[in-house]
Amino acid sequence: MNLSSFGPALFATGLGVLAGALFLLQRLRVRHREVRVPTVLFWREAVEESRARVFVRRFRHPWAYALALAVAGLLWLAAALPRSDGDPGIEHLLVLDGSAAMLRGERFAEAALAVQQRASELPRASTRVVFAGSRPLTLLAPGEELALLRRRLEAVTPEAAPSTLADAVRAAAAVVAPEKRLVAELHGDGALDPEWKQALPADFLVQRVSSPPETLDLAASITAFGISESASGRWDAVDLYLRVEGARSALSMELDGTPLLAEQAASAVGVEYRVRDVAARGETWSARLGDAAVSSDASVSRVLPARAPLRVALSPRVPSSARAALAADSGVALVEESAEVVLRASGEEFGLGLPALEFVEPSEEQAAFTVRGPSSSGAEDEVLALFERLGLREVDAVTLAMVADRPIELRFVEDGAGRSLEVWDSLFSADFDFAQTRAFPLFLAAAVRWLAAAPELRSDLAAGAWIPAEDAPLRAADSSFLDGAGAAFRLPRAGEWTDAHGRLVTAALLDPALLAAASSASYRDDASARSSVTDPMPWIALLALGLLVSEWILFRRGRIP
Repeated sequence: MNLSSFGPALFATGLGVLAGALFLLQRLRVRHREVRVPTVLFWREAVEESRARVFVRRFRHPWAYALALAVAGLLWLAAALPRSDGDPGIEHLLVLDGSAAMLRGERFAEAALAVQQRASELPRASTRVVFAGSRPLTLLAPGEELALLRRRLEAVTPEAAPSTLADAVRAAAAVVAPEKRLVAELHGDGALDPEWKQALPADFLVQRVSSPPETLDLAASITAFGISESASGRWDAVDLYLRVEGARSALSMELDGTPLLAEQAASAVGVEYRVRDVAARGETWSARLGDAAVSSDASVSRVLPARAPLRVALSPRVPSSARAALAADSGVALVEESAEVVLRASGEEFGLGLPALEFVEPSEEQAAFTVRGPSSSGAEDEVLALFERLGLREVDAVTLAMVADRPIELRFVEDGAGRSLEVWDSLFSADFDFAQTRAFPLFLAAAVRWLAAAPELRSDLAAGAWIPAEDAPLRAADSSFLDGAGAAFRLPRAGEWTDAHGRLVTAALLDPALLAAASSASYRDDASARSSVTDPMPWIALLALGLLVSEWILFRRGRIP
């Protein structure tokens, strides 16, 4: 039990003052009382006995004094605003969902009122209130006055962001003392993967506090919106993909204001739309739902990459098969000057200083494919990444090894001077059928793009997506920054940013969990398990009233003066 209005010392001092004042009042006559005497012999004593407002010589009514002191002490205790500390071994956490799921109707206002009510029922010394928007934000720390919560709630609104309920609970659980346990209540409709809870201690309790399912709107939402490399292999084109889940709704798509026609197909997760071979010229692709209820996922837009052909120069000694494969690549322009990448034979000075694909003679130390360049994750990890990126999975290494009578290997050599790729020139001879396989043009195309350091295509930009460290910092329209301090980081919410290369990064709200969280099966209020701290004020008032009634009854019966 603690006192909110003033401390224990002031309470004890005030109680002592009350006790002293009531003691003095008990010794003071406040009424004139008639006394009949049978003889004048006792006249003087009768006068002394009936005189009003005169201190008597002794304290004669201890029970009346005790009753009055008890009533006054209870009233003084009520003025101190006592609060119960609850279980000292429990830390309480109230999480208010501020994700896009709370943009439906009055859900956020309802949840905010519920949080305020619960905060008033729990002990202030051990209760924390957190707003789970794009990032968890503490609204009320343990020990702070409850009046601050209402003002701080007025300054927050739901954001176009995925649910961070799990992040809020994990952050609070990380700072709970080992000897204590956490009881968390989640107020809102955001998704919460049931498996994340396995990382918490077994005695931690997480409860979902929900609203009636009929208050939720299951309108259509765009839950996937992205681009991919063109299935036709065109470097200067991309394929577009969009998925709509929920109620059926009219969808319109445009490319810089020009309507787009899409292939439409129903699937188990919703309706899928595809547009193939769209020219990548830096135009804006946008899509809009006609009657989506949540504004943040009713319309989305994306700036397509601007892909100009890579300028590649070839020396006269380049195998004709490589020359023919690059000439057929729509993403490559064969030039003689101002090249970005060169292909040459080993020992040639053609295009010195530029990223180069060199054809070298096999040797005992030379691997079939030797890659030189900077490493972002260590040599071993870089080899695995290049194996996929250069399309070497499609190479029939077993057949090539049998012909060459030695293993076909990929070796990565870390080199900060620049990028280069060395390949056995014998692989292009008549002894090998490498140049006739489908892996050959794929390898050349991937090699040229890697040498030119062509940026990878971001297939899907959405709130919650990972952004590589080299693109940091991201600048928002309000001049705020996002930076991972040298590491990859997640986009916290939907919106537009400019990355470190000056490219526009438009993140949409693509969160399939919004619809999953809105299903009635997700809403189960564990009210039976929720605890509250009993407010002592009503009991203090009832006890004081009972004592006053008792005093009145005893006075009417003449038991106390």
